[in-house]
Amino acid sequence: MNLPMCPALVFDPADAAQHGQAILDNVLEAIITTDSRGLMTSFNRAATRIFGYAAQEVIGRNVSMLMPAPDRAQHDAHMVRYESTREARVIGVGRETFGLHKCGLVFPIQLSLSAIERDGQLSYVGLVRDISEQKEAESHIERLAYYDALTGLPNRRWVLDQLAQLHSRFAKQGGHAALIFADIDRFKSANDTLGHAGGDALLRATGMRLKDCLDGQGLVARLGGDEFAMLISDLDTDADMAQLEAAQWCQRLLHRLRCEHQIAGQEYRTSASLGVLLVRDGRESPEALLAHAELAMQQAKSESRDTYRFYAAEMGRLAALRASLLNDLRLALQRQELALVYQPQVDEWGDVLGAEALLRWRHPSRGMVSPADFIPLAEQSGFIIEIGQWVLRQACDMLAGWRRHRQTAVLSIAINISATEFLDPEFVPAVSRALAVSGADPRRLKLELTESVLTVDLSDLARKLSALKCMGVGLSLDDFGTGYSSMAYLRELPLDQLKIDRSFIVEIDRSARDEVLVRGMVDMCRVLGLSVIAEGVETPSQRERLLACGCTSFQGYLTGRPMSAEDLRAMVETCQPV
Repeated sequence: MNLPMCPALVFDPADAAQHGQAILDNVLEAIITTDSRGLMTSFNRAATRIFGYAAQEVIGRNVSMLMPAPDRAQHDAHMVRYESTREARVIGVGRETFGLHKCGLVFPIQLSLSAIERDGQLSYVGLVRDISEQKEAESHIERLAYYDALTGLPNRRWVLDQLAQLHSRFAKQGGHAALIFADIDRFKSANDTLGHAGGDALLRATGMRLKDCLDGQGLVARLGGDEFAMLISDLDTDADMAQLEAAQWCQRLLHRLRCEHQIAGQEYRTSASLGVLLVRDGRESPEALLAHAELAMQQAKSESRDTYRFYAAEMGRLAALRASLLNDLRLALQRQELALVYQPQVDEWGDVLGAEALLRWRHPSRGMVSPADFIPLAEQSGFIIEIGQWVLRQACDMLAGWRRHRQTAVLSIAINISATEFLDPEFVPAVSRALAVSGADPRRLKLELTESVLTVDLSDLARKLSALKCMGVGLSLDDFGTGYSSMAYLRELPLDQLKIDRSFIVEIDRSARDEVLVRGMVDMCRVLGLSVIAEGVETPSQRERLLACGCTSFQGYLTGRPMSAEDLRAMVETCQPV
């Protein structure tokens, strides 16, 4: 049987070459071939797109022109070594490196290099992929994971990673680092006053101040909210010297943060509380180290703010006690465990002018809890606002009751207002409601502002005080002379009275310096049209020196200890100090 004959297939080398080049020109990766000397023999379209050169610009030239330093200078030596040893270090192994664009831009690439030997001659094929977008995406993901979006600083996860690295390093070779945990004092109040945009600006400014203070010798991170962490490594190998260095850093940081900020046209003064932990042998987890530094910060904040404390193991037990106490405090109001007592304020003749309402807490199992223990807890937690409103209502109800009797109708009640309470947006309306509901005479209510209130924006402070003044409420500046007072505040704010702090009274009968200071305060108040009262008066000699200075109003154990409302009324009726 005869089969039909098929036409012969003819191989055309020119067509094959053209077909191969079409394939090379349409792949997404750059394909570059070189001879044994590294001179380029082909350069596809993707290579032109990636490197910026046309094929005719590079054919016959050394491929090192596509490499940045130092790879460019080392390229020929690598080729010679491979040809003599056939030891593959790069060939056959994909790797990430950098390419050099025609415009001079260095960019990341993925490079795969193959060697082809034919008739004893070597040639090379390089497959190149531009991974700039991939690296940018990876960098963005890393920033989301390790950096704070608001400040641009590293975040908590970054701090924990750095502590883990120190853990490994110190376990092998020892050493010391300082982990400093910072919290902006009264930030919630500032945020309420400035608004969230202003609060964010304050956080950014604080982060920059911390970073500037460390000046490259340590790292700053934002942990969240108003909390920051500083990690200062390579401290002295001696533990005592390392602790001294850490303390010096804390002092610098506190000084740098103790400043004024101009935010949205408002002036705001800040400070911070710092907790510092000396990181040494790496026996504890990063999470535990950060928790210890935070405990030390909380200790600094509970004691005085604007200071620092080193971590001590005892702090953990105390923190548990504080947490338990705070939990009980939150229930104290509904359980009716809180009560007010009244310490009389008298004139030079011993006649009662009024009283300061003081908060007391009788715990069912702890007994009487000192205000020094629970008031700071209430302020830190923000629960002071609810407690303060209860105190305000109680005081107004008492004034309303006194108003119905001739002997007590002229008495005033002073209540302390913390910065946290005062900066609550609802504070002024709450005062107005308490007065209206109770029917109390607003002229008999006196608000004693602690000097911490003066850390807020002066214009906002003046606006709120003016609103209270319009109601008829009296305004007194408590603890005068101990903190932020300045003539600017006394000139700009509608105050009625200054209360001289007890620290100036304790030794006034033995210290000529204290007597001069008190006399100056009294004279200043007289010029400014302010009344003045001294607190902490305990002895007749202190009272005599105050009278000599021109101060005629007193509060202290000499004229009366804190007492019940019934005992105060009895004291008023007899006109005799108890």
